Amino acid sequence: MTTKTDITQERAAFEVAFSRPPFEWEFHRYGEDSAWPGNYQQYEHQCAWEGWQARSALQSQDQEEGYRAMAAEYQRWIDAYHQGMDYEDFLKKEARRIEGEEE
Repeated sequence: MTTKTDITQERAAFEVAFSRPPFEWEFHRYGEDSAWPGNYQQYEHQCAWEGWQARSALQSQDQEEGYRAMAAEYQRWIDAYHQGMDYEDFLKKEARRIEGEEE
């Protein structure tokens, strides 16, 4: 879940990155009473911000998927260990599974 603090921190990082060379952008946003509250007044700035947010979301998703994959691999190792398999044989079996030779 993305919080207001996360978005504020992400926006600050975005503005710092794009205020430096080679961009050197100055940011101006619409007020809360406008038709586009909080959006950047310059279209290219708004597009860049939306792209930045999409990148951030993908990185978060990749990280979560990585954690799930690590947990699944650990569970496979625990199962193999309880079946009497040593770690070296487990790694060989995992390599075959990843290459699609074994389920």
